[in-house]
Amino acid sequence: MPEFNQMPRPQTKKSLTIIIVLVIIIGIAIIGFVALSNKNNLEPSSNNVNQPSSTNQPDDNANPQAINKPVLGQTNQNANANQNTNNNQNANSNSQENETPEKTFTVIGRSYSFTPAEIRVAKGDKVKIIFQNVEGFHDWTIDEFNAKTPQISAGQTATVEFIADRIGQFEYYCSVGTHRQMGMKGNLIVE
Repeated sequence: MPEFNQMPRPQTKKSLTIIIVLVIIIGIAIIGFVALSNKNNLEPSSNNVNQPSSTNQPDDNANPQAINKPVLGQTNQNANANQNTNNNQNANSNSQENETPEKTFTVIGRSYSFTPAEIRVAKGDKVKIIFQNVEGFHDWTIDEFNAKTPQISAGQTATVEFIADRIGQFEYYCSVGTHRQMGMKGNLIVE
C-alpha cells in the first residue's frame, strides 16, 4: 500500500482549478449585478424632466401631518410685489391680478395607497402635485384635468401642474396595472 504522501495528486489540482474558476465567475456575476443595480438607481429617468430638486422637499416621513399642507413658498405674489417696487404701480397691480393662486401638495405613493387620500382646492387654483413614490412602480393621474405624472420607481419624484377649473369631486389614481382597482386612489375636491 502506498504511503499517503506518495499518492498521485493530479485529481486534486484539477479540482482546485475548477473551484477557483467557479469562484471567479460567481464573483464577476455578483459584481456585475451590483453595478447594474446601482446604475439603475443613479441614472435619472428620462420621464422625470419635471422632477423638483430634493433639497427643497420636506421630510414627509418625519411628520405625516405635514403631507397635505402646502409646501412653503407656494405663492409668488409677495416675491413679485417686492421685485416690482421700482416699477410703475399700475403695471405691478395688473400683474398681481392676473396671477392664479398656486397650491402645492406633496403626495406619497406606496403599494396601494396615496397619502393624502383627499385634497381640497378652490376653483381656479393652480394645483401643483409633487408625487413622491416610496414603494413599487406608480404614477399619479386625474383624467378630468388631463394631469398625469410619468410612471416612476420607488425613491423617485415627479411633478405635475394643472388649473382646477371646475367644481366637483374628482378621483385621482395610479394607472399602473390594476392598482386603481386595488385601492390606489384618492379624491380632489374643488370648491
